[in-house]
Amino acid sequence: MIKINRKKKTAALMKTHAHHEGEEGGGGGDDHAHNGNETPAGMAHQLIDKRKTHLIKKLNNAKEHLPVADVIEIKRNEEIDDAIKRMLFETSLLPTIRGQEGKLISEYHQILVYCAQNGHWEGALKVYETLGQRHIPATFPTTFTTMLLACKNAKPFPNHELVYPILEEAEACGFALTREFYHSAMDVFRAAGHWRRAISVFNRMGASGINPTTHTYSLLEQSGAAAKNSDPSEVYAALTYAGVPAYLSYTAATACAQKRRPTDVGPIADWLGKDV
Repeated sequence: MIKINRKKKTAALMKTHAHHEGEEGGGGGDDHAHNGNETPAGMAHQLIDKRKTHLIKKLNNAKEHLPVADVIEIKRNEEIDDAIKRMLFETSLLPTIRGQEGKLISEYHQILVYCAQNGHWEGALKVYETLGQRHIPATFPTTFTTMLLACKNAKPFPNHELVYPILEEAEACGFALTREFYHSAMDVFRAAGHWRRAISVFNRMGASGINPTTHTYSLLEQSGAAAKNSDPSEVYAALTYAGVPAYLSYTAATACAQKRRPTDVGPIADWLGKDV
């Protein structure tokens, strides 16, 4: 029996597919233009595509503010890129059957989960862009929450630049944002050390009529405790003004003050640091 390497077979198919697209790309535009875009469904798809294009533009602007990764991280990202491209290509071969979109969406969500686990937010946005190109509707909260998780797990630092665009995209698609979705957005800012932006998401959640819970206050407390280059009194005042209970604001400010203390020096500190 002859064993066929699936990765090599997929790579060969991708090259063949790209070659045919290059040959046929010149004459396929007019046929696609008259593919029902004048119907209400077609107009809705065009609107969704425009929103996704707007999000991709914000993505490109966000890249300019991200730290440069080291050589090892770049190599790791290249390997993940290849894996995502292979999975996207294999999924693109699956036909879109009306009434059976759920299975196809599940396949793309598996790729999204892979991106989230590896912190590859660019791949997650590429999957979202592919959904729009195939006119497959995103699901809430799974699609957008997984994108936020990919931003949170990004290396070397969480990507907080895409939190607001993802929030706005979910709202533009007509979804009613939930408390848990706001918590996911706040958690990205908490992990990135941006406690002021976490408070802004909290204020946005309150303005939408959603009441906070103990988990909401816990996220804000952790965000304030991890504040960098901020005065503890400022952390306490901001959290209290936003509506966080005073004792939680005080706890966050105290933790922030303790992290700002200089390292202990002296004979006793030196003795404690030695192996006895």
